[in-house]
Amino acid sequence: MNTFFRVCVFLILAMLMFSLSVTFIYNLGIFPMPGNPGIEDVNDENILTRITRLKGGMEGVWLLFTTISGFGFIMLALLTQSMVPIGLYLFGAVFWTAYINVASILNVGGFIPGDFLLLFTVGLVFIFIAAVIGMLTGSG
Repeated sequence: MNTFFRVCVFLILAMLMFSLSVTFIYNLGIFPMPGNPGIEDVNDENILTRITRLKGGMEGVWLLFTTISGFGFIMLALLTQSMVPIGLYLFGAVFWTAYINVASILNVGGFIPGDFLLLFTVGLVFIFIAAVIGMLTGSG
């Protein structure tokens, strides 16, 4: 854990495991949860809603954003003749999708105040920027 990139990879894995665990427990129906904790039912037809946990058309905005930025990173990779932009895109897309999942779960019932989520988000932004800088400089 001596680089920010490794810390970010660990955070991604932790966030994915947390969201998968909560989804599994919710779908078992053992513990009653207040309302719907941002988890879509298994019968939901929209795969984007199930992956990102976004609702109300925001999943389409996320798809549009990731598609346009993906094409931009592919063009940058072709221009620079390097695969680093593709790695940055994949790293960023997985990182922020995992964060959106965790934030939607933690926002259930208002048990965690929004200020704490904001502090966590600001910290993650700085760690993410440091990881991207580490990837670009080769120290990650």
